Amino acid sequence: MRLRALIRASPGILPSSPLQKLGTFKNPSTSNTAASSADASRSPSPLEAFASDPIFSAFLSPEFDSDRFSSQALSSGSVAALAESLQDAIRLIQSHLRMESSLRRSRLDLAEPRQVVRSHTIQLSNLHASADILASAARLLRFSRSHASCEISSHQALPSPDRLDLSKPAEMHHEIELLYQERGLSGISVVEDEIRWLSGIGTRLRTEAMKTVERGMDESNQNDICKYKGIGFKSIGAALDMKAISTSSAGFGPGGVFGPGVVQRSGTPQIGGRKRATDALWERMGKCMDELHKVVTADGDPPLTERVWEALVNTLARQIKSAFTASGFAKEAFTHGYPKLFSMIENLLERISHDTNVMGVLPALKPEGKEQLVAAINIFQTAFLMLCVNHLSDNVSSIFIVSNRGSIPSKEQISIIILCIQEEIEVVRMHGHLILLVLYEIGKVLLLLAKKAENQVNNFQQ
Repeated sequence: MRLRALIRASPGILPSSPLQKLGTFKNPSTSNTAASSADASRSPSPLEAFASDPIFSAFLSPEFDSDRFSSQALSSGSVAALAESLQDAIRLIQSHLRMESSLRRSRLDLAEPRQVVRSHTIQLSNLHASADILASAARLLRFSRSHASCEISSHQALPSPDRLDLSKPAEMHHEIELLYQERGLSGISVVEDEIRWLSGIGTRLRTEAMKTVERGMDESNQNDICKYKGIGFKSIGAALDMKAISTSSAGFGPGGVFGPGVVQRSGTPQIGGRKRATDALWERMGKCMDELHKVVTADGDPPLTERVWEALVNTLARQIKSAFTASGFAKEAFTHGYPKLFSMIENLLERISHDTNVMGVLPALKPEGKEQLVAAINIFQTAFLMLCVNHLSDNVSSIFIVSNRGSIPSKEQISIIILCIQEEIEVVRMHGHLILLVLYEIGKVLLLLAKKAENQVNNFQQ
C-alpha cells in the first residue's frame, strides 16, 4: 500500500510515456475490434512509437543490456508502474502482430484467387480473339474456294475468254480483300498463300475488265461497258452494306466484352454501338474511294476514263440514293458528316485528274465530269443544309416564347445564337463551296431573327 501511495504521490519518478496516452494501453479487451483495426491502419506501428519513448527506446538499441535495465528499474523505486507499462507495451505489440498476421494471411488468401481470375480472364480474351480470327480465316478460305470454283465454271460455260462474265468473280474477289484487311488476317501462313494466289487473280480480272470495256467501246457494245461498270462499283454497295459493317465492327465491345456486331438487321446501330458503326462506315467509304481511283485510272488511259466516266457516275448516284432512302443510319451519318463525304469526293477527283494527266492528250476528267460526281451526293448536301437551318431556327424560336410576348432577348441568349452560328461556320470553313451555302442559310436565319425581334418590340410598345 505504501509503495502504491508513493508512486501516486511522486509522478516525477517515472517519466511520462506517449504510449500511456494510447487507448490500447487502458483496456485492450474493451475496445471495439473494427475501430482498433481502423485506428491501427491510420496510426504508426508500436515500434515507431517506441523509438520516441524515453523508456522503450532503449529496447530498440542493439547495445541493450537487460541486467543494467533491471538494476536501474529497481533503483528508481517505480518497479510496479514500470512493470505495468511493460505489460501494456507487450499487449500492444501482440495485438499489432496478430493484426499484421491476419492482414498478410488475408492478402495471401485473396491474392491467389485474384491471380487465377486474372489469368482466366486473359485466357478467355485470347480464346475469343483466336476464335474470331479462326472463324474469319475459315470464312476467307471458303470464299477463296468458291472464287476458284466460280473461275472454273466461268471458263467452262464460256470457252471464249473474250466473253467471260467478270462481275461475280470481281465481287467475290473484293469481298475477300475486305475480309483480309478488316479482320487483320495477315501473318497466317495458309491465308497468306491464298492471298498470293488471289493477287494474281485480281490482276487478271482488272486486265480482263479493261479489255472488255475497250472492246465494248470499239464495238459499241453496252453490255461490255456495264460489266466494267459493275466491277468498278461493287465497292460502293460493300461500303454501304449494313450487314458487312456489323461484321467488321464486331468483336470486343465496351469494357472488353466479346459480343456481336453493332448494327441490327434493320440497319440501326445497337445501343452504345453507333460510334463504332459510324467509324466502320467511314473506313469502308475511304477504301471505296481508293478502289474507284484504282479502277478509273487503271493502265493510265485517259480517253478510256473519259468514255466510261458517265456510266460510273450514274452507278454511284444510284447507290448513294439507295443509301439515303433505305438506311436511316447511313443517311444520318452522311448528313451530319457531309463535309467529310464532300472532302472524300474532292480528293478522289484530284487524284484521278493527277494520275490521268498525260502530256499531249486531252484531260481525262473535264469540269463537267467533276460536277457530275459532286451532283451525285447533292441529296446529302440538301439534307445537311436543312439540318443547319433547323438547328439555328430552333435556337432562334427558343428565345421568342409566346408566353413571354413583349420581353426582349437577353445578351446571353443572343450570345448563344452567335455561338451556334460560329459552330456551323467552323464545320465547313475548309470548303469554300460549302461555306457559301451555309452562309446563305445563316442569312435566312438572321432574317428570321430580325423579324421575330421586330414583332417582339412592336408587341412591347403596344
